[in-house]
Amino acid sequence: MLFLITVSDKLRQTPKLRTDTMFMKRFWFYLCVSGAVLLRPTLWPVTVKQLIRFAPDRWWRRAPFLPLPTSSIMSFRSEAMYGNADCTPKSHDVIVWLEWCRKF
Repeated sequence: MLFLITVSDKLRQTPKLRTDTMFMKRFWFYLCVSGAVLLRPTLWPVTVKQLIRFAPDRWWRRAPFLPLPTSSIMSFRSEAMYGNADCTPKSHDVIVWLEWCRKF
């Protein structure tokens, strides 16, 4: 009985709010970046290339069935750029990075 109470307490303490918050942050991030890229047709080809490069293997088999980078890649990139894995990149920084990629 004590074991069940401990397990239920642990389940109650899981960071569901954090997961929902991270989902919403990523959702708004992708929405803002998509809007910024749509306004710059010269970046469309390089954006598709980078999505293909960052997409996880067999992305079409897992929801949301989009070639979006995994959370580990996003965390690594955020930590490398901002020094904090939980930081959401700015859309302007992504546009600057895509323009840099286009030059190469």
